[in-house]
Amino acid sequence: MATEGLFHMSALYKGIEIPDDDAERVKALEDYEILDSEQERDFDDITELAAALTGCKVSYIGFFDEERMWLKSKYGLPADLTERPRELTLCSRTICQSDLLIVPDMSQDPRYAELPTVKNPPNAKFYCSMPLINPDGFALGTLCVWDTAVMELEPHIQQCMRRLARQVLSKLELRRQVIEVRRQNQETSQALETEKANAGRTEKLVRDLFPSPVAERIIAGDPVEPRYYASATVMFIDFEGFTTLTEATEPRALIDQLGDFFSTFDRIIEKHGLEKIKTIGDGYLAASGLPVETRDHAHRACLAALNIRDAMGKRNAERKKLLLPEWPIRIGLHSGSAIAGIVGVNRLTYDVWGDGVNLAARLQENCEAGQINISESTVGLVGDMFELRARGEMEAKNKGLVKMYYLLARSDDALSS
Repeated sequence: MATEGLFHMSALYKGIEIPDDDAERVKALEDYEILDSEQERDFDDITELAAALTGCKVSYIGFFDEERMWLKSKYGLPADLTERPRELTLCSRTICQSDLLIVPDMSQDPRYAELPTVKNPPNAKFYCSMPLINPDGFALGTLCVWDTAVMELEPHIQQCMRRLARQVLSKLELRRQVIEVRRQNQETSQALETEKANAGRTEKLVRDLFPSPVAERIIAGDPVEPRYYASATVMFIDFEGFTTLTEATEPRALIDQLGDFFSTFDRIIEKHGLEKIKTIGDGYLAASGLPVETRDHAHRACLAALNIRDAMGKRNAERKKLLLPEWPIRIGLHSGSAIAGIVGVNRLTYDVWGDGVNLAARLQENCEAGQINISESTVGLVGDMFELRARGEMEAKNKGLVKMYYLLARSDDALSS
């Protein structure tokens, strides 16, 4: 049997042990609004893959509330089986664990031998289950496989089960983010209602703060739901050595200079049809392909990045002649999926989230001064329209190794077309 990492337990429910923080665990589960939700292909893919990898007849993803285990996805079980009483499930013990639980033969294990699924047909024997533990430490449910034969799992298959469980959790966290953004949007709509007396001033403010399509919906009183974009390009820019610049420059002059550079970025971004998202300190975030979707978002972003790099190159050359400190920039570009929407109540902000945003930031961090570092996915969208130089790989969280390329210039073919 695999090593069992136990959470602290002190409570009982109908004869079975449960986590002593079970009430808090159930409340945390409610935040995901997953119970009794519609079937989703993404979760079904995971259960089918778990069964295929382990060679088991049955697999499922189940979530536990106070009294039941509800099945979000199942493979090898009857279509009308959607839930089981908590005390009769194989997985009631798993949510008290912190790691993979494996039982080669449940009929020989006193903890499981009397359960209906084991004692009666189909007489399950092999059991493997991974608790789905959220970032707050609550085991919300399990990813489980079982079979009617006695089995063992190779270590690499055990690791695959852990990875599949992480994929389930990633989808749950994305779901919670969308729910939270939706809740904030509802609060935003209520806040805007109180400003109707100052409609003219409010409209101008909204148009200044948000992208035009989003602003129009807000002004019209329509809800602005968070939106998923299957393909967009995110741009991150910062200034290398900014901390040194802050120490060597008077604060007012520093802010004025930073504002001047950001204004240059704004003009270039607007020229190429990108959307400025926000600035954070010396960081500048923009996106192409949202909120208005465009098929050439990667091409637009690459052109804008080259223009910004060249504009800053000229500015730094001028500063060097005047013996002034240079402001070397680093630019990261990545194309992928993203979620965009409005957050905040008192101070509304249009923002963008997702692995694509994080990866663009990592590309910028791994970029040399004066260069544009782009991902392989962006390269795949722009084809041979730009001159590139491969520069190896970087490690990215949840992505493994990501290939990087320096964007050098537009290609001769693109310039002549």
